[in-house]
Amino acid sequence: MSHLEAKFGVPPLTGRNRLVITSPTTGLAVMGTIRSPSDNIANASVTESHMLYYLPHWTNTHQDKVFVRITNTTGQIQQVRGTLWDNNGHSLGTRNAILVDALQPYATAAMNMQTLANLFSITTLWEKQARLEITAPTTGIKLMNMNRSQNSAITNLSGATSN
Repeated sequence: MSHLEAKFGVPPLTGRNRLVITSPTTGLAVMGTIRSPSDNIANASVTESHMLYYLPHWTNTHQDKVFVRITNTTGQIQQVRGTLWDNNGHSLGTRNAILVDALQPYATAAMNMQTLANLFSITTLWEKQARLEITAPTTGIKLMNMNRSQNSAITNLSGATSN
């Protein structure tokens, strides 16, 4: 991102960074991408507002590494709660569990499946895939489901087709 660093006159960016476009408010489309170690490019712009799908248990047979990212898009500290559902629509572990106690304004919390299971007090593996529903807050949260396969390819599984 050296061109952005030069454009904004900032020192080299490290770790995770976020660019917020404030103007213009219409007529502009931006796509964020990630290049994986296997040289695949994944779209990092697709997010969901309250539900993520295709969350395998932490010892999944495909050895995929799945990470959930929860971003606070507001200027307020948010307590983020959620419920994890199995493939048959039954809740897994604690309903309405606290996922992030105090997510700072514009901050992102990232967690793997083992961490997610621990937050819901789940000690046994679930079958197939689970889905995560954010129960609070109802606005100001963006979710991302990033899957890193065995060959290090990154796939954004956040988008879902509605009715």
